[in-house]
Amino acid sequence: MEISEQSKIQILLTLLGRRYDGVERIRDRVYSITIWTLGVFLAATSLIVEGSIQLGLPEKIFLALVVVFALVVILFYIKDLERGFRNQFQVATRIEKLLGFYEQGTFDLEEGLYPSEWTQTGTKLGRGRFFRNTYLLLYLGATVLIAAIWLSGWSF
Repeated sequence: MEISEQSKIQILLTLLGRRYDGVERIRDRVYSITIWTLGVFLAATSLIVEGSIQLGLPEKIFLALVVVFALVVILFYIKDLERGFRNQFQVATRIEKLLGFYEQGTFDLEEGLYPSEWTQTGTKLGRGRFFRNTYLLLYLGATVLIAAIWLSGWSF
């Protein structure tokens, strides 16, 4: 079965659109999970700091362990989403290369449509820091909550 060049281009464009949609869905999911998690951490922190909850040592240990457990579960889930995100981007980059988006002369005589460094998107060499920043925000939120748990009753 022979596929015409025009059909191949149409297939690649369709696949590229699906990859872009997949990347956006993953990014939105990670963003939502992060915002909700930080919101819960902040609400719990404010309850503790407000002073309406008195915690003994067993409660402090239990709550700190719950926070750590919740953080680990969320991080595992986001790490799995990150793998899917990177895979989607690697496939998208390959399709973009096949379509000539990075080659001089395909769309512009002087340079490629996309900068050559974008070929690193989805790899460890890529410059995007979305996931790194997400992890840092979650660590910060958990640290603040755990600090509030341990310091509850001292100066609050």
